[in-house]
Amino acid sequence: MLEKNPLSPFIVFCFFILNGCGSGSLQAEEPVVKKNPTEINYINFNKINSLIEKEPRNIVVIFHRQGCDFCGKMKEETLADSLVIQMVNSHYYAVLFDAFSNEEVVLNGKRYINDTVENYSYHQLHQTFVDPYKENYYWPSIVFLNSNLEKITSYPGFQPKDRFLRILDSHRK
Repeated sequence: MLEKNPLSPFIVFCFFILNGCGSGSLQAEEPVVKKNPTEINYINFNKINSLIEKEPRNIVVIFHRQGCDFCGKMKEETLADSLVIQMVNSHYYAVLFDAFSNEEVVLNGKRYINDTVENYSYHQLHQTFVDPYKENYYWPSIVFLNSNLEKITSYPGFQPKDRFLRILDSHRK
């Protein structure tokens, strides 16, 4: 026979409290836009449509790629700055998107995929929204969309903090 431990009810109580009262169905869904003042609250492209319905905002998309030194510099310097974080989180939905990603994205009912042509990969989102500069694409690429998911403009390459703050200020709603 098992002996009854006098702490058993307390342990069970703590377990239920720590695990959200024991039922995942009763827990609130995690918010799509997290509130964290120390980093930009990036969201997934596929969540944009539902967020815009609730609260229309412009969208800033940072297209990057793996192994890109200037993309890393933009993330480490510009996008980690407290003023940039505050401006982006307060006025925009932000998306950090790998332009070589295989992720399927649906915006306004249109499906975007990665096209691989002759071993060269570009996501259709990148092709659709990023304007070439002097007939070339530069990394990272920053694109602003309005709340109807229409492109406002795009900016090629690394943007230092001061310039990026001016750009953000000029496109906020």
